[in-house]
Amino acid sequence: MKFVKWIILIGTLLLLPWLFWFMSDDKQRNITVINKTTPHGNISEHQGFFWLLDYLKINDEKNKKYNPSEDYYGYTFEDNEYIEKPLPTNLAGSDFIYVIDTYGVDEKDLKGGLTNEEWTSIQSANEDKHATLVVEYNSISNNVRDKASKYLGIKQTGWIAKYGKSLALNDGEVPKWVVNAYEKNNKKWSFDGEGIIFYNESSEEVEVLSVNEGTLQKHGLLFKTTQQGEETFSISKASMYNGWFDIINSEADAKILAEFEIDTTEKGKKILQKIGISSNSPAIVMKKQNAANSYYFAGNFSTVEKIPGIYQYKGFTKIREMLTVDFLFPGESFYWQVYVPIMTSILKDIESFEQEKMVDKTQTLSTVKTKEGLTYNSRISKDKFEVYRNNKWETMTIKGVNLGMGKPGAFPGEAAITREEYARWLEYIGEMNANTIRVYTLHPPAFYKALKHYNETHEKPIYVFHGVWIDEGPLEETLDAYTPEITETFQKEYKQMVDVIHGKAEVSEKVGHAHGTYDSDISPYVIGWMIGIEWYPLMVDNMKTVYANLPQFDGSYIKTDQAEGFEIWLAEQMDTLMKYEAEVYSWTRPMSFTNWVSTDNLNQPAEPLEKEDMASVDPNHIKIKEGQDLPGLFASYHVYPYYPDFLNLEEKYTEYIDHRGNKNNYAGYLHDLKASHSMPILISEFGIPASRGITHLNPFGWNQGGHSEKEQGEILVSLYEDILEEGMMGGLIFTWQDEWFKRTWNTMDLDDPNRRPFWSNLQTNEQNFGLLSFNTLKIKLDGNSDDWKGIEPVYQSSEEPIQSAFITHDEAYLYIRLDQKSSKKGDWFDQNEVNILFDVTPKSGTDVIEGQPSIQLDRPVIDFWANIQSKEKANLYVDAYYDSFLYQYGHVLQMIPESEPIPTKSTGVFNPIRYALNKGLVRPDTGKELPFESYETGKLQYGNSNSSAKDYYSLADYYADPKTGVLEMRIPWLLLNVKDPSSKIVLSDLYKDGLETNLEIEDLGVAFTFRKNGKLHTFPKMKDGVIPFKSLARYSWDKWEAPQSKERLKQSYYILQDKFKEVN
Repeated sequence: MKFVKWIILIGTLLLLPWLFWFMSDDKQRNITVINKTTPHGNISEHQGFFWLLDYLKINDEKNKKYNPSEDYYGYTFEDNEYIEKPLPTNLAGSDFIYVIDTYGVDEKDLKGGLTNEEWTSIQSANEDKHATLVVEYNSISNNVRDKASKYLGIKQTGWIAKYGKSLALNDGEVPKWVVNAYEKNNKKWSFDGEGIIFYNESSEEVEVLSVNEGTLQKHGLLFKTTQQGEETFSISKASMYNGWFDIINSEADAKILAEFEIDTTEKGKKILQKIGISSNSPAIVMKKQNAANSYYFAGNFSTVEKIPGIYQYKGFTKIREMLTVDFLFPGESFYWQVYVPIMTSILKDIESFEQEKMVDKTQTLSTVKTKEGLTYNSRISKDKFEVYRNNKWETMTIKGVNLGMGKPGAFPGEAAITREEYARWLEYIGEMNANTIRVYTLHPPAFYKALKHYNETHEKPIYVFHGVWIDEGPLEETLDAYTPEITETFQKEYKQMVDVIHGKAEVSEKVGHAHGTYDSDISPYVIGWMIGIEWYPLMVDNMKTVYANLPQFDGSYIKTDQAEGFEIWLAEQMDTLMKYEAEVYSWTRPMSFTNWVSTDNLNQPAEPLEKEDMASVDPNHIKIKEGQDLPGLFASYHVYPYYPDFLNLEEKYTEYIDHRGNKNNYAGYLHDLKASHSMPILISEFGIPASRGITHLNPFGWNQGGHSEKEQGEILVSLYEDILEEGMMGGLIFTWQDEWFKRTWNTMDLDDPNRRPFWSNLQTNEQNFGLLSFNTLKIKLDGNSDDWKGIEPVYQSSEEPIQSAFITHDEAYLYIRLDQKSSKKGDWFDQNEVNILFDVTPKSGTDVIEGQPSIQLDRPVIDFWANIQSKEKANLYVDAYYDSFLYQYGHVLQMIPESEPIPTKSTGVFNPIRYALNKGLVRPDTGKELPFESYETGKLQYGNSNSSAKDYYSLADYYADPKTGVLEMRIPWLLLNVKDPSSKIVLSDLYKDGLETNLEIEDLGVAFTFRKNGKLHTFPKMKDGVIPFKSLARYSWDKWEAPQSKERLKQSYYILQDKFKEVN
């Protein structure tokens, strides 16, 4: 009896999982599978996936089981014939898209690969329709390779690889075509035993790592989830993998969820280094695409030899995962141990995306109509901006950012920002508690799609002030906006822009201009027009004279009163735009034009530069016509605290007392500006750069440059508070992202204008106004040498106090690291002095340093000299003959005295590195002379540059850690007269070739000296009292066209985030 009870109990326990499976809910999902590689109907590459769908009770939309023999797109095999089942052009209904293999079928020469049309359908469904996308190895064909790879966040190296338990020819694991490719180069295939084959698909080169050859460790290939993978899948996996796989890299905006780890010997490591392959290669790469994810599997992970006939059993996959070990089931273990649990996790994404519903906008996006029937949902009310939400008008204080079109590696006219980048940035901007962005011009369609999607999936929308750009060149050339071509081009541009925001535009391709199909209607979120640019004062002044007798304008919606030439032209354009939008779309919205301090309506007698106060574009002269029921006009100004110069000179501003009780020139100017306007004002640009370089000074320290990220945030908060306290409608920070393509007047002659987007110049403040940084910060100055792994020392010594020296670089800096001998660790600056000598150009240099008699080389090559004495005193100096500041402002412009008419080579004289701040001015109202002014930019600052450290200081140039004995230093490229590191271009012989000439160099030479307790130590060692030139460390690097970059929110972002949270 007892035995029977046990039988019943065991039987019940075994039946319970079967019962639980049947009791669980079915799920209806639209699954799209693409497999073009099915020779003779062999569906082994996708049968495992369909088995998993059955096990998870995922059925089609009619709740029918998926059929692995029919429910896929590609080639089916029926009655001994191949039948193509083409992919639909519209995959909008798909919840999950799986591209398993598109290689094709060799025997019938059936075309494989993805067509452009197929990829467009797939990307659109993933990007726009919430469909999760998985793409496996061997699915990206050449014709879509670039765009598909970029979209998926991967970079293909051209290499593929395969692990084999036996590389012997007669064991069948090595394809014949691999052997043929290997033996093409007069090599004989003699490998046997365990190994990995590497094959380059372009060059047909073959490399092999073999255990028997001593280049690979046993069981030398492992698939392993990363920490990010463990967090994403909630599982940790490591397993052998026996199939072919891609050797790829990942883009910065993608996550590596799993890697292939190749366990080589030292000999094998050198083989991989020779062919440019890392021992860790991404195996699964995930990228967030708006509301859904995309995944790239670098191997054929879905392939399985056999699938069980049973799936109706809860927990069956866990049982198989435990029992199917590699040495017993080599063709199945990866499927059960890795593929099934990971794909199960990914399939759960569908459920989470299904639950994500569009935010109900029926209430929040309510609108009203004017008496004439024009729709609008934003308006000017007294001095406030209001939006119509939840069927009522709500006051909205403007708090936001300007969004430009720059990104690393591209000029803005290339419109290179991707939809995923826009989507990610909008998330950041929303999380910063901003409510508004301003765009200056037409962005690519991706921006409008991303904005629409963001606003439809978030409770709090991000509103837009949309600009219309006008080319400044013709305005400066003709000094007349009424020139027919200028007016016609501008009118075409803003009418097109109206079509764009309503999602009704097809913009043809044009150099320097975004283009494409604009089908995203964002008009409910555009709360105002802000047309034009910072107007050229000479053009405005000329039109005042030329059109002195022009009658006032009286349009359909806009009229002028006491307006002058350019103001009348501007009013005409505003009216034409409003009329077009009203007639075509029955919409209207608040209207403004871009203005700046240089063309404000205030007289500034203290301004030294005539053109900065010669002309006025007065918003008061442009009005809404009487009787019109319209949202209104507002003034829009760009206002910074440090320029024009009168802001720093005029006593009524510098002595103005702000709401804090402090002197404040910025608040003083805003006070006067507000008082001079009969309409409300939006400060549409205000900003502070977090840059090393400085361009203008402010009496209260709010300079144009020279600020850390923390200081940037604190000053921006202070300026924003001034904007609100002085009665403005709000402010828009300039700018959201750093812009590498920018220039500024005191560095623009020192770099290559055609190469600016390809590197990061910390000396040019205009590039560093953003709250989002792109610098990779390859090396953190924090005393931790982990980020130097893999970098070989340029000098080593077991005898000297300095044990080793290292050099590396990234897109922004040249990095130096010095390690103290273990027994000598301690304060780097206790009785010590460090000197670093740089040989940049063969055209100049010196062999001695004035004031350092013990340092001498056997050849005059020293161009720069870094001298580090303490945490407070460190400087980078330049050989007088290679001093671009002395050459430009002393020799060419003759604004400063030269020590000699022309400095001579090899004098040993080194100058501080300086930049100009102003070229000498006269204050016109007092006659006071303001002399030429400069500052020392070669002064080095001590600090920790690790952005995750508590004592992070973004302007840090060097750091020393007494515990690790590590001294680290970084030098911005421009400080070494490098005009473009991406093409290895430096300034040439200044006095023979001028600033304009580019000189390409092979490398940089570096020497080190270390004075400890009065004794001099050098790298390289001195011979006969001099440092030999031939022994200098030579540091070279590869040129680049695609710069490395990495998005990082600056400290200032978080400071603004807190401030914006306080503002309703």
